Amino acid sequence: MSLTAVCSFDIDSEGRHCGYIRIGDSTNSSGWAYHSLPITSVKNGAGVRLLILGGNHGDEYEGQIAALDLARRLQVEDVRGQIIIIPVLSLAASASGTRLWPDGTNFNRVFPGKVDGTIAEKLAFYLSHDLFPTCDVVVDMHSGGRSMYFIPTSNMGWIKNLPLRDVMARHMLSWKSQYHMIGGDQPSTNPDSLLPGDVVRQGKAVSTGEFGGSGWATAESLEVIRVGLENFMRGIGVYIVGKESVLSDFGKIIDSRDPLSFVTAPAEGIYENTVDLYDHVTAGDIVGRIHNFKQAGGEVIEVRARRSGIIAVIRGYPPVTIGDVVCYIGALYNDFYSFQAQAASEVVKQ
Repeated sequence: MSLTAVCSFDIDSEGRHCGYIRIGDSTNSSGWAYHSLPITSVKNGAGVRLLILGGNHGDEYEGQIAALDLARRLQVEDVRGQIIIIPVLSLAASASGTRLWPDGTNFNRVFPGKVDGTIAEKLAFYLSHDLFPTCDVVVDMHSGGRSMYFIPTSNMGWIKNLPLRDVMARHMLSWKSQYHMIGGDQPSTNPDSLLPGDVVRQGKAVSTGEFGGSGWATAESLEVIRVGLENFMRGIGVYIVGKESVLSDFGKIIDSRDPLSFVTAPAEGIYENTVDLYDHVTAGDIVGRIHNFKQAGGEVIEVRARRSGIIAVIRGYPPVTIGDVVCYIGALYNDFYSFQAQAASEVVKQ
């Protein structure tokens, strides 16, 4: 059990409870203080224990809105088992409209945390050591934040643990979104330092998604995430309101496991999207242009696709520096079985 973070109520108790995760802190204005993070638990007997998280990054508001809405209206009679909701993991970042915490911390890069670290590290330690081990499934809802805009998708990483991969694939499909995205690891990033990676490392199922972005929430993205979250909860049997979901192959698959899916800025400047979400491109096509705004009559640099496929992500924030991701391209499959057959053929070739 964490020494520096506690829940203000007994998280194992029956019924509906709202309170705070309290993390020991000391500030300029208060020598003894708590960082207080809102948490809601609704428990009704035995069953699946589900942890729902929003606001891993502060400027990704779709998941925060969906989680806040669910926490406000969820009642004991709606649940079989337990649903724990932390709507906004990165409170100060959410309030300031930034991806990172005020001290520059990327909360999705600090797992499994430290018991005697910063507030972010203490929170990550509490999640990793107190909550993840006790939960059956974790939902971590994302979007593109200010810098990117995604096709609203439920997602999963193509992990090596085959039984867990199968479970996570069923979970992904149970959102019943129009598109699902399967991705690999971002180059030069330790997957175990990410929240989903830490959950998987513990042998637990994590379900995630990228529901829009650009730092604002549209009616489309919120409809996808709200309806999808309810479908998912019904699918795992923890939410008993409405008709039970039946898993199906509804939804197209965007396969983004190839590192060439990432298109990055080769120069500093103002980025212009020349493609839109859902467009199809071939390798070598122009996907954007970078305008030199620091030099009179500066050149324009064309940015080209490194692979063929569907545009799954476009740049949401025009200023760029060298290395910023400006586009994300995946191979499109009409259903999961088509993708699965392709993935199986790749294993055979190896």
